Amino acid sequence: MTNKNDLGALTKNAYVLCVLAVLISEGAYGANHSNDYSDLPREGTGAQARAVQNLLADTAEIGNIRALTSDANPMNRKWSVILLQRLKDRTSKDILIRLIDSDPVWLVRERAIISLSDYPPQDAIEVLARASKVDAAVNNRVTALRYLSHIGGDSAVVPLKAALADASDVVKLNSAQELARRGDKSGYTIAKKSLKHPYWAAREAAAATVGFVGSEDDMKDLDELWKNPKEQGDVRYEAFAASHHLGIKKLKKKEQLDHLDSALSDKDWMSRKWAINELVKRDDGSEILERASTTKSHPAQMDATSALKMIRRRE
Repeated sequence: MTNKNDLGALTKNAYVLCVLAVLISEGAYGANHSNDYSDLPREGTGAQARAVQNLLADTAEIGNIRALTSDANPMNRKWSVILLQRLKDRTSKDILIRLIDSDPVWLVRERAIISLSDYPPQDAIEVLARASKVDAAVNNRVTALRYLSHIGGDSAVVPLKAALADASDVVKLNSAQELARRGDKSGYTIAKKSLKHPYWAAREAAAATVGFVGSEDDMKDLDELWKNPKEQGDVRYEAFAASHHLGIKKLKKKEQLDHLDSALSDKDWMSRKWAINELVKRDDGSEILERASTTKSHPAQMDATSALKMIRRRE
């Protein structure tokens, strides 16, 4: 059946499902982010609800959604960007760049940064690099760096290294983490010094960085972090994962797999999560995950099943 709007055969039910998916994912996403919300309307989530209702009441024409990117209400602008991304629109690059460069509300700029990263790298790299330097919000500079690292290849190295001089320790350490993920030790020193940083997000990025490019000598400091019951959960996990990653590097391949197999059955959630993440990254981890996914009493059965799906999608 042919539909007259720009979305082809997308039915209204599919459109509703799309918006519901946005709502669900945004709930999870927003719970892990904090920033200054003083530039948002006082009605807050009520504005979000009205934006969604307005969109649902309209047809799913790309032109109508684009129009909302200039709406006076920032939450309408934010939701319009999310919907353009979810509907896989690839014709609104100039709108996203405009929002990244000039929208007064950080949440709108952040969503535009994320959406632009879905475009071909040649369309996004320069804009993300600029945002990683000049956006006023720390969250947005970090977001731009992460997506730039993901899509930018070697072109991301220069802006990542430049961010090591950012005024914000959180930006510096997230840049150090992305560089370390590539095997670059440029941010190791600042990360090592920041394992006791007063802000949890800085400690989290510092631990991850040390785990990527550190050595056995760093394990004692990492162990102090994850063994501290008062430490924030995300920090504890990153420190646990970093320490254990450094620990198994000295083992032979068979010993590594045996260790990961044992960790996957551990009663501690951090141990299981670490084992899953390590096995997903390896070329020889599928057998262990397969065994766990088909054993009903296995504590990591569901996680192992999800991990296998991820590996198969990657293949």
